Amino acid sequence: HFYGPAVREYWLIHFVVSGKGVYKISDKQYEVSEGEMFVIPPYKETFYQADKDNPWSYIWIGFKADKGLPLKLKDVEKCPEARGIFNSVKNADKTRYK
Repeated sequence: HFYGPAVREYWLIHFVVSGKGVYKISDKQYEVSEGEMFVIPPYKETFYQADKDNPWSYIWIGFKADKGLPLKLKDVEKCPEARGIFNSVKNADKTRYK
């Protein structure tokens, strides 16, 4: 499975739960694996693809930020503790937050 090349109008952050894959942004290519996040900023061309032998499973969130982000994120971040945050977002009961 792959996605891109594509350009989006919003931020995406993918957290790799298991497996591995490749993420390309600008002129850089990264191998991304379990416990890592890759960041897709708006208006940047990106491409990503699951490994054919050990394809990844990931959780992602997308959002808009009118004035950019209050912190600088690398293209790929090792952050295994983010799994809990992504699972909380994924499992949030939307009716509770109306």
